[in-house]
Amino acid sequence: MDAIRRSFFWSGERKTTGASCLVSWDKVTRPREHGGLGVRDLKVQNDCLLLKLIHRLHTATDSSWATWVREHADISSMEGDIAGTHWAKLQPLLPLYQAITTVKIGNGTTTSFWHDAWLDIGRLADAFPALASHAISTKASVATVLAAGVRSQLIPRLSRAATLELFAVDDFAVDDLISGTDLSDQRDIRCSELLKPDGTLSTAALYKLVKFVWHNRAPPKVQFFAWLVVQDRIQCKKHLMTKNIIDNNACDLCATGIEDTHHVLFGCSFARNFWDAVGADLSAASTTTPWTIEWPASVPAKHRDCLTLLCFWQLWKHRNGVIFRAEVPSLQRLFALCREEANLVALQV
Repeated sequence: MDAIRRSFFWSGERKTTGASCLVSWDKVTRPREHGGLGVRDLKVQNDCLLLKLIHRLHTATDSSWATWVREHADISSMEGDIAGTHWAKLQPLLPLYQAITTVKIGNGTTTSFWHDAWLDIGRLADAFPALASHAISTKASVATVLAAGVRSQLIPRLSRAATLELFAVDDFAVDDLISGTDLSDQRDIRCSELLKPDGTLSTAALYKLVKFVWHNRAPPKVQFFAWLVVQDRIQCKKHLMTKNIIDNNACDLCATGIEDTHHVLFGCSFARNFWDAVGADLSAASTTTPWTIEWPASVPAKHRDCLTLLCFWQLWKHRNGVIFRAEVPSLQRLFALCREEANLVALQV
């Protein structure tokens, strides 16, 4: 279908040659504010429409289709006695749906314990990666885990890191976080800044987000972090201080500014030195429009969005290492980690 659209766009015919295509189709389908013509990318548009169906599975009460599916499948994992091409298209989009929504827990049956954001700390698989790696199944629902107990859902022998995440006596230990969770007879409620007043997902808003953040080769955890960046929802010190979790919002890397999302990724002197070293132009960039970062011509256009996300992720991980593991800030170490992450992504393509 895209081949036909591309041919008609450039030549008015059903078929054409590459010589007639003056600009890559990827650039043509970018939004106008990103330097494209705003022609819809059909794959992204289709994914957005399929996400609306997944949202209906989690929320609709008057849909016969949603009711039938819920009777034959576990909605928290999209697994069950259902087969077919349409269902196979929906299943891979569940992680994306989980990333763009949060949950107010009711009965916990449609919410993933590890992969949904149903606690203030965010997704448990991201907050406690060592513990999640020891789970017998990371697809269990909140209702299943709370009924059986967290320990029963883990393999018997835990690593030291996983044990600390489970039992550490602080505000972020798993046991402490879930101990006050009470299930009810009400259905879980899905929340998102992408919802329209009637409770349905906005395809237009979702398209813009998916096109940059999700429609690239970065790993899902990196895409999810980038989405939090765009929404200004990362757990930086400014946000933690607002929640009364900490009483100091100064940046640990430069000690000269308030650590908000923009400071971590662009404003900190360490971050600026990093971007200067990789040759990126930040003059028009912001955390709400990261696609406006200008990369040097040596970086292929098709890889720039993915590279931007990987750099964001590694800057954040480097910041966490300095704060939580007392690591010394190091551009060389950051460059090495960025190269390693990029190579891993290239191997997965």
